[in-house]
Amino acid sequence: MPIAEDDFWSLISLLDGRVDDDAVARLEDTLRVRGEAAVLGFADRLAVALHDLDRPAVFRQTYWDTAGGPPVPVSADAFLHARCAVAAGRATYEQVLADPATFSRAWDLDAELLLVAAPSACERLTGREWTHEEPVSYETVGHPYA
Repeated sequence: MPIAEDDFWSLISLLDGRVDDDAVARLEDTLRVRGEAAVLGFADRLAVALHDLDRPAVFRQTYWDTAGGPPVPVSADAFLHARCAVAAGRATYEQVLADPATFSRAWDLDAELLLVAAPSACERLTGREWTHEEPVSYETVGHPYA
């Protein structure tokens, strides 16, 4: 069952713009309370959001980890982790979609924790191993845009 767009962004807002253990725990707890259909809907919508950011114009941008240091070397994993910055919220997400150059900035590359929120919530809710397949892949295979 798909999740409504506003519901998805409401759940993302629980992260308060950051992805750390406490924020992900809040999200997981809320997903579990809403039930398995909500967890699956969230996972599907997250995959679509990450997939939508997987485009050449975004991939070519320079970005840094908020922890500091030089620009992050281009790799499929680093790009996925940076795209997990969808946790920054709807306005930031829509801004990057409209103007990929706005992706050129510091992102929390630990935001990859967002990827485990739905599987963890579902496994704790149902007691079953996560086997759900999202409707689109959020993985970038190799360096298709390099």
